[in-house]
Amino acid sequence: MELTADRYREIIRKFTAWAEEQHSIRAAMIVGSRARTSDNPADEWSDLDIAVFADDPEAFLSDCEWIRETGNYCLTFLEPSGAGHGMERRVLYEGGFDVDYAVFSASDMPIMLSKDAPDDVQETLRRGVEVILDKDDRLKDLGLAAKTHKKASLPSQEEFDQLVSDFLYHAV
Repeated sequence: MELTADRYREIIRKFTAWAEEQHSIRAAMIVGSRARTSDNPADEWSDLDIAVFADDPEAFLSDCEWIRETGNYCLTFLEPSGAGHGMERRVLYEGGFDVDYAVFSASDMPIMLSKDAPDDVQETLRRGVEVILDKDDRLKDLGLAAKTHKKASLPSQEEFDQLVSDFLYHAV
C-alpha cells in the first residue's frame, strides 16, 4: 500500500509543479478519499481526484499533452465530472494508477466552494479536501467550509440503481 501512496504523491508533486507554471490554473485541490489523512484514509484501491480551477478550462480538457508532465500514461478520455456539472479528464497511468482531473472555470469557484454550493459538490467536499495550489489565496478557509456543508440525503431508487450500475461497470 505504501508504494501506491508514494506513486500518487509523486503524481501530485509533478502536477503541482507543472500547474504552478500555468498562468491559467488558479487553484487545485485533492478531493475524496486521498485527501483524508488520519480519520479515514484511502485504501490502496482508491483513485486520485483532483479538482482544477482554470481561467481557460477548455484548454486543459481539449488537449492531453500536459498529462505527460505528470507521468507516463496508457489511456485518457473525457467524461462528465461526478460533481459540479463540469468535465473531467480521466487518466490511467502506467502501473494502473487512476487519476481524475475535474477541470472547472475559476469564475465558478466562489459558488462551488460556498455554503450554497450544489448538493453534489458539498458531498464531494465532505469526503475530504486537501488544497495543493492556491495562487489567489481563495481556498484558505475551504477545510472549515467543507465541514459546515449540510448532510446529504439518501438517494432515490433511480439514483441508487445508477450508482450500483456504475460500480458494477467499473468493477468489471
